Amino acid sequence: MAIASVDRGSTLAGLFFLLTLAFVSALREKSNYAVSNDLLPWAPGVKDQLFLPEMYAGHIPLGNSADEDPNKLFFWKFHDTHPATSDTEAVIFWLNGGPGCSSMDGALMESGPLRVNDNGKLMLNNGSWFSRGDMIFVDQPAGTGFSVVGQNGGYDEDLQEVASDFLSFLQKYLEIFPEDREKQVILAGESYAGQYIPFFAQAILNFNQDSDEKINLQGLLIGNGWIDPNSQSLSYIPFAVERGVISNKNPQFSSLLKQQEKCQNLINSGKNGFVYEECEDILTHLLAATKASEDSDGNKVPNSEKCLNIYDLRLRDYYPSCGMNWPPDLPSLSKFFATPGVVEALNMNTEEILLWRECDHKVSNHLKNPTSKPSVHLLPAIMEAGVQVILFNGDQDLICNNMGVEALIGDLSWGSKKGFTDQVQNYDWLYHDATLGSNVSAGFVKYERNLTFISVYNASHMVPFDNARISRGIVDIFLNQVTLVQGPNGDTLLSEESLAQGTELGTSYSDQNEQQSEEEDSEKDDRQADEEGEHEDEKEDIDDDDDGGDENDEDDEEEDNEEQDEEQDEEQDEEDEEDEEDSDHEKLPLSDSHKFTLAVIYLLIFCTFGTVVYFAIREFFRPKIRAILVDPDNRPESTKKTVSWADDLEQGVEEWADRTPSVKKNGHYISVPNEERGSFELEDM
Repeated sequence: MAIASVDRGSTLAGLFFLLTLAFVSALREKSNYAVSNDLLPWAPGVKDQLFLPEMYAGHIPLGNSADEDPNKLFFWKFHDTHPATSDTEAVIFWLNGGPGCSSMDGALMESGPLRVNDNGKLMLNNGSWFSRGDMIFVDQPAGTGFSVVGQNGGYDEDLQEVASDFLSFLQKYLEIFPEDREKQVILAGESYAGQYIPFFAQAILNFNQDSDEKINLQGLLIGNGWIDPNSQSLSYIPFAVERGVISNKNPQFSSLLKQQEKCQNLINSGKNGFVYEECEDILTHLLAATKASEDSDGNKVPNSEKCLNIYDLRLRDYYPSCGMNWPPDLPSLSKFFATPGVVEALNMNTEEILLWRECDHKVSNHLKNPTSKPSVHLLPAIMEAGVQVILFNGDQDLICNNMGVEALIGDLSWGSKKGFTDQVQNYDWLYHDATLGSNVSAGFVKYERNLTFISVYNASHMVPFDNARISRGIVDIFLNQVTLVQGPNGDTLLSEESLAQGTELGTSYSDQNEQQSEEEDSEKDDRQADEEGEHEDEKEDIDDDDDGGDENDEDDEEEDNEEQDEEQDEEQDEEDEEDEEDSDHEKLPLSDSHKFTLAVIYLLIFCTFGTVVYFAIREFFRPKIRAILVDPDNRPESTKKTVSWADDLEQGVEEWADRTPSVKKNGHYISVPNEERGSFELEDM
């Protein structure tokens, strides 16, 4: 028994040592990924901000540790250091699409905390999502952005392989950052990430069934997602007609309908295939049919304005680029990553990587998905497993438009029902803009059975690019951090900025308030001290004058009234002495400790009173409940309504028709559909 006890103790000691060694190793590995703010190029004044992001970046190798040259995925992590928002309980993994387009788009043009100016310098984006959870932007699959294809690896050819690689990355990430293991994991992204994210979610759910160290997957946020390619292609013509982009009077309208019929017939046939070329070609023909040569007055249209921007209908572009030159911030990103020292600051080996490219055609050329079906087939099981899915859409996007996403929801069956039923919860969505001091109509929301659809007004294919702060409200809706206002005409969701969120790039609203408060308190203390000093001096002068006056009066009385009784002089002297004692007592200053005690007491009284008044006013004028997406069986009956975003945007379409289209500079963004190309890949995101 003694020997067994010793063996057991030795085993426990050895196990403890190994765990300690693993923990220390993880900490050391985490420190190797730390990014120093001093090594990055900042715009003037930005580096002086109080709460710059805490950052980690670098390559995480995939596969076995024995592999000498495996594939490596690049990530860039951001943690908010502001005290009001630093203690978050979520980690958000952001993925751009393409396939083969870098997630640095998201980090530096969309939901990340940084933006890049025209000089390639970093600014702050106060609309970043990282105030809601740590954000990790991942270049994947291998070959995308800064991610590396090793000799022992290779380009992924199917989404199942891409999902397996991401799961491997995620496991290694949680080993490096064990503090994130208990946090809720959110997968977010846009465009072709509508394929990535459901495949990754299914891989995580399968992993959790066989693992003791489960990954706490809670939600999917897919923006303008390419989820069901063939059925979404069927939306192009009706959406273009509804938005006034084309009409049945167009000479090529009949040929467009024939192309639509070919796509529909293939879908009805049930023929195997990830995406049909006949369906992809609808957009190609639509762009050709809407190419402008003359305006309504018969004037020749410049080449730079001949084509629709398929990512933002409010803009025009060269033909056949049709959006390839968008968004305009892309050259700034290339300039930033080409700045000497930036790549090294992000903990990358310059010998392993090429110059940053937004999209890589080799990735899209390999990823043909010979065995996988589109991700729309995975969504039902994911939602039935308890994972919340949010599909959010900018309403000005053509290529992944609202109509197509709502149509795929209508054809989707989950929870023993098809599409949204009459139990769907409809909400108007307002955003409180602290800069304007008023509420802005942000969009509308539909929810039922773990699925939420959000239409974002006046937003393009890249919703956070257009208005990051409004887009952050999408995360608030998921996190249940919005206000539900119930009214006679329907329910409204209200997103509000916290004090930790800024109003302008490069500044922090709360920081300004704190600094102003500190300065005001300091000035107030100085003023109080000066006033007390002046008050004391005035009292001394008054006392001195009083004393002098009494003495003069006595002299006068002695000179003019020599016969005055001496008893009156004695009584006058006694009164003067009492006055001096009282005056001396009044001149005694309060001690510093007494001042501090009084200040604390006044502050507590003020805070308590202010809190009571705030909640009283809030409850009186805004009788709301802090809830959203509640169980329909447990909520009070309210007026059901059907929301039509097309009616709301009719005026915006008329304004678009009258405006002068923006002219973009030449630059590579996507591979555009054309007659010669066999397959149209969403190489925009």
